[in-house]
Amino acid sequence: MVQAGAKGKTKSQITNVIASVSSNADLRNFYSNLSSQVRKAKNGVKADIANGFFLNKQYTIDKNYENTIFKKYSAKVQSLDFKNTKAAAKTIDDFIKKTTQGKIQNMVTPYMVNGELC
Repeated sequence: MVQAGAKGKTKSQITNVIASVSSNADLRNFYSNLSSQVRKAKNGVKADIANGFFLNKQYTIDKNYENTIFKKYSAKVQSLDFKNTKAAAKTIDDFIKKTTQGKIQNMVTPYMVNGELC
């Protein structure tokens, strides 16, 4: 998802690290297809992938990027007030808890969404 939103030198560097021979479209399609395949249960094994993109509400997200990560990565995109660290941490934690059917809880603390870290 980061590569899909990067530009210029940063995008080139990320692309070189993850797949130097692939185009941007190839990378997006590869990860989108991988996500779809992982979700298909086989032999009683169920797996899932959940992507969330939580950004500080003081910033805006490029609509094309938001559409790309929603369509290609099934990513939830949500703006949060990171100044209210407790509420922001709870929102992210609730997303994690819900998407893991309660298997992962209390992963994000208010300290982690402190403005200095985000």
